[in-house]
Amino acid sequence: DGRRHIISMWQEEDFKDPHGLKPCAFMTMWNIRHNEEDSYNYACILLRLLQYVDVDNDTKELHFQRALSILSSIDLRDDYRRRTLMTLYIAHDDANEALSVSKTFADKNNNFLLQSLCKAYCMKGDYETSEKHCRIAVEVNGNYEKAYELLSTVLYQQGRFSEVIDISDFLIKRNRNNKNAWYIKGIAYSKLGQSKEAINTWSTGLS
Repeated sequence: DGRRHIISMWQEEDFKDPHGLKPCAFMTMWNIRHNEEDSYNYACILLRLLQYVDVDNDTKELHFQRALSILSSIDLRDDYRRRTLMTLYIAHDDANEALSVSKTFADKNNNFLLQSLCKAYCMKGDYETSEKHCRIAVEVNGNYEKAYELLSTVLYQQGRFSEVIDISDFLIKRNRNNKNAWYIKGIAYSKLGQSKEAINTWSTGLS
């Protein structure tokens, strides 16, 4: 459980340091490779490598197939483990399989599931359903910043740029250091043909 908790906290920026988590990940994989009880942790590391380490497509496919093989052979007895399988399919751009896994969740209104449904339907080009799940996520947890960012992305895909600006303003009001919100706001202004506002937005928020 300790290893699982640590691995779950690994994020993209942690892998960018050549002296950081990437060698640590491979060393951990080597140490647990023959331990059946650590199979789930092994799959989690493969998933993080698939998500965050820039490798060629063949290597990505290898990571995916190994992780899928492991997760298919163990008991996904709780929503936490099902989260890993769903995230794996999303990282592999397989929206249909991700949606299939989503049906097995016991808790239908947890933040992770709603966020993942938003991503999966967006991948399928079903922006209306994606937006619905994003808005449910915001209603369930009004402090869930990632849900607002996903909603902004879905609205952007639909060309609803004024609404993107409104959400960006909301996020910036809560956290003026949210560079992603500043960037998306500038892009939305640019799409509306308001180049001056776009430049001013980027100058203010990204300088």
